[in-house]
Amino acid sequence: MKILCRLAKGVRLTFDWLLDMIDSLFNEHKLIRRTIVIWSLLIISWATYQIIPKLEQGHSVTALGMIIGVFSGVTAFYIYLRDKDGD
Repeated sequence: MKILCRLAKGVRLTFDWLLDMIDSLFNEHKLIRRTIVIWSLLIISWATYQIIPKLEQGHSVTALGMIIGVFSGVTAFYIYLRDKDGD
């Protein structure tokens, strides 16, 4: 019985530590917000590298405008959440 109580206490301490670490990543370090910004930069870079050199002149300007629009939207989202959190 004593071993079972120690095991349960160890599991509880490990679980509490894991939840504290996840809470710290999401709330203190803003993991989601920064991940969205990095992810969008990677998508924009990939799209630019893959698509724009293969397009005709008129379509490449449209594609570039759309890429800038997506980046502007993500940047606005980041700034909105940053101001909302008071950082």
